[in-house]
Amino acid sequence: MALGIEHNFVLVHRLIKALTLGAWMLRFIYMTTPEPKKSGYLKQLLDCPVLFDGEYDGIEFHASDLTKALPSADRQLS
Repeated sequence: MALGIEHNFVLVHRLIKALTLGAWMLRFIYMTTPEPKKSGYLKQLLDCPVLFDGEYDGIEFHASDLTKALPSADRQLS
């Protein structure tokens, strides 16, 4: 069974939260797919507004997040 784009966004969201220790907050998630009947659970997992039936699949976050240091970074490698 192939995973849908929804699963990919959940994985990306979890990865961002883990790497930034919650310092980055997603503003929106955009999906080209129609809204599933049970989208409440997905919206709860992603912890930000999810917009369906869009023109592209993507995430939006604050530009200022790009200037923040990663708290989980290995200081010996940076």
